[in-house]
Amino acid sequence: KALEWKSYQPKEIKKEFRIRTKTKKPIQEDLFPPCMKLILNGLNDGKKRSLFSLLVFLRSMNWSQEDIEKRIKEWNIKNSQPLNNRFMNTQSKWHFRQNRELMPANCYSDLFYVSIGVCKPDQYCWKNPVNYPFRVMGKNKNLKKYDGLMELITYETIRNAHRAEKED
Repeated sequence: KALEWKSYQPKEIKKEFRIRTKTKKPIQEDLFPPCMKLILNGLNDGKKRSLFSLLVFLRSMNWSQEDIEKRIKEWNIKNSQPLNNRFMNTQSKWHFRQNRELMPANCYSDLFYVSIGVCKPDQYCWKNPVNYPFRVMGKNKNLKKYDGLMELITYETIRNAHRAEKED
């Protein structure tokens, strides 16, 4: 009877999470969030974590594998101590073999952007770097180019907003 009981119970439905992009064209660098722009300028610390974030972010922005690998190599040259080419190639190959769609770390994750000193949010920063270009494009539908001059908000403001959202 115990085995029969299990068959009468409702089955759990697993939801699949996907990155939904709103454009089929690659997103240009001038629409990237401040954290990604700072990472792309080169780093002293947090290069391995940033490499993962960059690979995931650029793929989410519909960049081709060739463009991503080219941009990552350019980024690595700007770092104070470049990462080993073997490590870079291994990470890139692993990333492009993944069948699942990955997301970069959320903005309020202390292990990524805050701890390496690249979290400099503006009014369009919210939850995840992937959201940023779509928020900019949504707010500025009539603008052809984003000028980057916005009212700054603090990291604490973002974190408090996330906490309030979770409580609701």
